[in-house]
Amino acid sequence: MADEEDIGKLLIEAVLRSDANAAVQLLTERGVNTDLRLERNGLIKPILQLAAENNDYAMVKLLLEHGSPLLSNPAFPGGFKEDILTGRTRIDVYKSLCSPPYIIFTKDDPLTRVFELCKEMSKLMNSHAVKNTSKIYYSTLVQQLKLFAVEILECCYNSEEVSILLKGKPCKNRPLSNILDVDQYHLAVRAIESDQKEFIGHYYSQDVLKNGWEMGQPTWSQRDGVWWSILYWSYCIMVFGVLQIPFGIIYIFAPCCPISQLINNPKGRFIMRAFAHAVFLISMIVFDLLHSLDPTVDVDLMFYIAISVIFIWILALLYEEVLQCYQIGTHNYFSDIVNIFDIVIKMSFLAITCIQAKFVGTATYRYTILPVFIDCWYSIICVFACIRYMENLFLVEFVGPMLFHFSNMATDVARFICIFLIVCITFVFGLYNLYNDTGTDGSFTSLETTITSLLGSVFGSTVSDSSLEVSLEFNVSAKFNQDASEVYSTLGFTLYAVFCLISILVLVNLCIAMMSDTYARLQERVDIEWKFKRTKMWLHYFSAPTLPPPLNLIPTGYCLVQMCLRVCSFRRSPRGNKRTASNTNSAKQQTDGLTYDKVIQVLVDRYLYKINPALNRRYNKTGILNPSTKKSCTDYTNYLCDIEDENNV
Repeated sequence: MADEEDIGKLLIEAVLRSDANAAVQLLTERGVNTDLRLERNGLIKPILQLAAENNDYAMVKLLLEHGSPLLSNPAFPGGFKEDILTGRTRIDVYKSLCSPPYIIFTKDDPLTRVFELCKEMSKLMNSHAVKNTSKIYYSTLVQQLKLFAVEILECCYNSEEVSILLKGKPCKNRPLSNILDVDQYHLAVRAIESDQKEFIGHYYSQDVLKNGWEMGQPTWSQRDGVWWSILYWSYCIMVFGVLQIPFGIIYIFAPCCPISQLINNPKGRFIMRAFAHAVFLISMIVFDLLHSLDPTVDVDLMFYIAISVIFIWILALLYEEVLQCYQIGTHNYFSDIVNIFDIVIKMSFLAITCIQAKFVGTATYRYTILPVFIDCWYSIICVFACIRYMENLFLVEFVGPMLFHFSNMATDVARFICIFLIVCITFVFGLYNLYNDTGTDGSFTSLETTITSLLGSVFGSTVSDSSLEVSLEFNVSAKFNQDASEVYSTLGFTLYAVFCLISILVLVNLCIAMMSDTYARLQERVDIEWKFKRTKMWLHYFSAPTLPPPLNLIPTGYCLVQMCLRVCSFRRSPRGNKRTASNTNSAKQQTDGLTYDKVIQVLVDRYLYKINPALNRRYNKTGILNPSTKKSCTDYTNYLCDIEDENNV
């Protein structure tokens, strides 16, 4: 027993020293048990965890091959009363789980595991028990995982490998968007969900995704020159804008004809949808201008025709949101505040349209406050809708990065407004309480004038001296009257001067400094951040319906046929629909010479070869090829071709 303990200590020392040769000798000749633990700094750690923390590829591989038990995920934080020891244990375990050697040698798909860990880390960092205490440790691990994902991506040699990698494998618990779901970039979607900005912004990913985005566009659109650009945008306006309705009708009845293929591409879907939304907003504004009716005038037939068209258009916009909710899932849809914002805007347009159709021209509309409420509500919603439409400019390289800076500075402005409102309210009550009972007609004798005067001071307006001067006497019944004008005037001037000093000199300049710091901090990463945002919009239009509102309410012939086939298969088998989609996906991947599983295996082996050629994952502990491998390959440059030859054999 004592001899076994001594041998175990020798193995632990070999792990701590990263001495793979000594560990091999102990494990092969002595048969040491790999389920050993060591107490360090008050924490009990398995030797596999120690090797993973040191990023020791050879040791992790060796311990796993000799039956070392895998590490289990630690429990989620239980609250503020959690012991420090529990938090330290969780951090150390995640250091091992997030180490590249442990991920490579325990998972067949390391990239998917990296994205899962990043989402798990983000959830931990947003929890109340971690957010303000140990967040920095998990942030470091997230950066390590993101760097590892980029290194795997850089092991690709050509666009075909990158394309297969980004397409990945469909997520089993994600609903199918359409029959072409296999052609979506599933791994890129997961990378965006886990905030892998470096992975998505890498020029490998951008090159492949941009080719997918430009798919279906004329070849001459990529030519350089101002005149070619003008010609291409004229083409886009004509095909995707002016001819949108006739081409859309052709697509409904013949979705596979050449004319339909002009609009059935990601960029075409975006331009048509942006054009349709712009026409809708302009139509709403023009409709409001033309029908700003006198409440005493009755409406005509044209009013009801126009409002019926707008009503159908709004229903089409809402149907678009419902379809997006079905594609990405209810939880993911409502987790994004932007989607909730869209729902509020479109539901507001629907409510305003219904109220106008119901009450315009009636006595209720003429003799109540309803028109005032409708006008105010409509004005606010139009402003929000136009601001929301600005998101389309993210895809324009000329203004996209600047719009990214603008959206991030909104947070600084919101912080400034919160602090400024507190300061403003404080001085409003102070000045109002001072001048309220003075009997003068100045700027601070009422709450309304006090608020407007102080807010105007920030934007350059000044308060006259007469508003600060007071003529006031007290003890007027006594023999000698006492004048208090100087006291009130001096105090009022002091309070106003202090307000101007705090708000203008301190807060405004603080806001400018915050925005300057935000701009400087983001300027170094603005290219990656903008490409990440742009790619997120690209991927949405890869799977978006072809027809924009309101044409999207009309089902195409292809959709009707597919619906009938799905209904028939559903009647035959409760799971027929899922089986059909799964077979479609597998058939698509089997027709190609390469699959995602093969490519990810190649990339991992290339990555290991960069670190140490002896770490080839295709060999087991005795140097014999693994059962899944038929022949050896020492030339990693031609490794992909060798796998293809094996498949052909």
